[in-house]
Amino acid sequence: MSDIAKNAKADAKAAKARAKALRPWYRKKRVIFPALIVVLIIIIAVSAGGKKNPPSTTPGVPSATGCLANPPKYVGQVAATDCVARANKTVGMANTVVRAVWRRTTSNLGTASICAAVSIKNNNSGSISYNDLYWQLQTPAGKVEGTNFAATNDLGSGGIVGGGTVTGNVCFDGAVQSGTYVGLYQPDSFNNNRGVWLFTLS
Repeated sequence: MSDIAKNAKADAKAAKARAKALRPWYRKKRVIFPALIVVLIIIIAVSAGGKKNPPSTTPGVPSATGCLANPPKYVGQVAATDCVARANKTVGMANTVVRAVWRRTTSNLGTASICAAVSIKNNNSGSISYNDLYWQLQTPAGKVEGTNFAATNDLGSGGIVGGGTVTGNVCFDGAVQSGTYVGLYQPDSFNNNRGVWLFTLS
């Protein structure tokens, strides 16, 4: 091959390389594919960020349960972790639905008592525990009472399988006082979340 032919071939190769280098950025494969990946990641992140659970509800439980959005103030309130019962007397917490109806009654021993008829529905896939000791009653004066274990059909203690329900009564000794009582349910001593029922008795 002559020198002229070699030079022409080299010039053509150099021109091709130069033309390739001068292509617009959007025509370069090395730029397009990474850019598409970055755009795809941004779209996925934005979509995931927009899917949030509505406030004051617990995933997996009916929308009628959850926590009161704007509860009234009460003694001992912990706004960040207290789930105040709605008008239907239920709270949704830890993927369970807990209902408590409070009333004045008399214990098996003949003493005045304040009791809650309790229903706990476990919406978790695994089992959870229940216990009288998870319940407390705060009087209008601010005194916190523990259960008396003397209730008829006492709630007691045990486990609830996934999808199961348990019912029973939890009772507290003491004469009825004027003012707002605070019923408290805290199933996990290592977690500050509490179910709260506000009520008055005549």
